[in-house]
Amino acid sequence: MRNFNILIAGLLLTASTAWAESAHEPVSSDATHRSSLLDLDIPDMVEIHVRPGESLYDIARWSEVRMEALEQLNGIDLAHGLQGGQALVIPMTQAVQTQFVQSRTSFHDRRKTRYLQRRGGLSEVREYRVRTGDTVWNIAKEHGDIPLWLVKAYNPETDLNRVRIGDILSVPIVEDSVDTLDEESIDTDESAHLDDEFEDIGC
Repeated sequence: MRNFNILIAGLLLTASTAWAESAHEPVSSDATHRSSLLDLDIPDMVEIHVRPGESLYDIARWSEVRMEALEQLNGIDLAHGLQGGQALVIPMTQAVQTQFVQSRTSFHDRRKTRYLQRRGGLSEVREYRVRTGDTVWNIAKEHGDIPLWLVKAYNPETDLNRVRIGDILSVPIVEDSVDTLDEESIDTDESAHLDDEFEDIGC
């Protein structure tokens, strides 16, 4: 964080110096200097949360900040990699922030499209109510062994690290898992039916 503050302070100092120097310029060019400084787009300290599947390289490319700088600003240990939900602080101007969002959205859209194509396409999106003992990893595993980033793609407003009992998740069902899921659903229904019969006869 300290490095980032130094960066911002440096930018502000540069702007102040330019203002001071402009005072010694001819009056005819003073307005131009002032206009240029007013147009200066100083980076904001923007906090983002890493989404599953994103790498530091991706984030550095979208934000136009070197990977080494991101490592220093956020105390990242690449030996352990980035974790989904991890918070990062990135210096970005307003223009770069807009570009960041667009590039990030495009990345995840393309990734989702390629993955679904490999799995035969999207069959449907089912609503799943989180039960006792569930984890998002298990839910994804039981619904066609889909990756966590795909679950996140269909639940963009949900923090998958803080899912609670009773929460509703939208779970994508891929075509190549439909038959297996249907068979498991039948087995579950039959098992529940047998349990009811045994209970009725006192077993």
